[in-house]
Amino acid sequence: MSQQSVQFDFDQRLKDLKHNYLSKLPDKLTNLENMILYLENHPSSDEMLNSLAREIHTLKGTAGCYGYHFVTTVCHQFEDFFLMITTQNMFNAQSADHLLKYIDLLKEYTDSQSKANKIHLGHFQNKLHSIAHSFKTSQNLDKRRRILLIETSKTLTHYYTKHLLGKGNLVSSTSSGYEALGRLLHETFDLIISAYEVEEINGIELFEMTRILENSNKDTPFILITSIPEENLPIKTEKPTAIFHKDGHILESIENWI
Repeated sequence: MSQQSVQFDFDQRLKDLKHNYLSKLPDKLTNLENMILYLENHPSSDEMLNSLAREIHTLKGTAGCYGYHFVTTVCHQFEDFFLMITTQNMFNAQSADHLLKYIDLLKEYTDSQSKANKIHLGHFQNKLHSIAHSFKTSQNLDKRRRILLIETSKTLTHYYTKHLLGKGNLVSSTSSGYEALGRLLHETFDLIISAYEVEEINGIELFEMTRILENSNKDTPFILITSIPEENLPIKTEKPTAIFHKDGHILESIENWI
């Protein structure tokens, strides 16, 4: 078998897998919709809350594997607001309606992808921005900072997130530098807090990329947290907005800077 035919078979197989994923997506979205509607009437159901969290996390991961990065971005924002809603016991009719708007957007996007004349991605990105803005306005969250936290330690992530949420911030977190870069290229944040020691892309590389690549976070304040002395960090040109040593006073340092 020639190399050309092997390549053709691989490409066709990948195309088939993407088509199969897309064809099953409407049923998955309907299932998520039903889960949200159930939680609207039973907001204290831990079993359903955990199931919804797992389903949206799985959907996010598989979408990225098949190249549907917009689906991944929507799932990220869904997860962020879902975390805030559950952490602060805000699951009610209004918050459920907000989560359903994400599902409706994914349904519209999926329908568009299955047609020959696809709607421009900018149309969906604008709708996503409107959904996030409308929620912040309805919940009087306009003055809250939207923070992206990049940290590999689950313990520290929980520690930082609990504190930052308690101060009225909106917090998104990831342990992956690659995932963080993807979010920074497609979403807008008010503050970035990153450990230096991060998987795939370290904190300094991530800072440099936000300043070089085209994105809406070029001027977003960037706090780097590290256990390495500042003089030993591989900083090439511009320094992050602030560099804090990882110690018992780290939350105080962040809070004083904010």
